[in-house]
Amino acid sequence: MVIPKFENMAQEADFWDKNDVTDFLPQMKSVKVKYGPKIVKEESIVVRVQPKMKRLLETVAENEGLPLSTMLRVWFGERLRERYKYER
Repeated sequence: MVIPKFENMAQEADFWDKNDVTDFLPQMKSVKVKYGPKIVKEESIVVRVQPKMKRLLETVAENEGLPLSTMLRVWFGERLRERYKYER
């Protein structure tokens, strides 16, 4: 069996929930991983939203497997990079 191409993280998670990674070891390769310096998050902002919106955001974050604050930072960064060419 070959590891398929996944359309999203949910599809990949479902695949690995149903399959044993050790069955696919011959297809895998070693990679070098570099860890950069931890980015210190020293600033906070407060964003007020309606309870219904907060529940939806929490659900989306949970489905993405991320804490809500992390997901929102990712979203903010993506939008700033798209519109304003923001780089950390």
